[in-house]
Amino acid sequence: MLGTFLLGLTELINFREYSYSYYVFFVIYYILFEGFAGVTPAKLITETRTVNADGSPLTFGRAVGRSVCRLIPLEQLTFLGGNGRPRGLHDWIPKTSVISVKEN
Repeated sequence: MLGTFLLGLTELINFREYSYSYYVFFVIYYILFEGFAGVTPAKLITETRTVNADGSPLTFGRAVGRSVCRLIPLEQLTFLGGNGRPRGLHDWIPKTSVISVKEN
């Protein structure tokens, strides 16, 4: 019975199309927020900001590169290990960094 239900769901929803639209939304979300506004809603809450590795404001091109690098399979695992502050591939490849902007 459960198998029939799941098969029906599979027929109703084409998972491949769903996953592609998810990735498109995912990239557009980050490009819009980081590329134009400079921050995402989560960065506003945590009082952090993404900047270029030299500390200058994030450029649109680097925001796009950072967004696309998030699609690398298992990219989230790059935060494991390392010494000091962990840095994911989506920061390492486009040469960006996340800094705190909390007012003391």
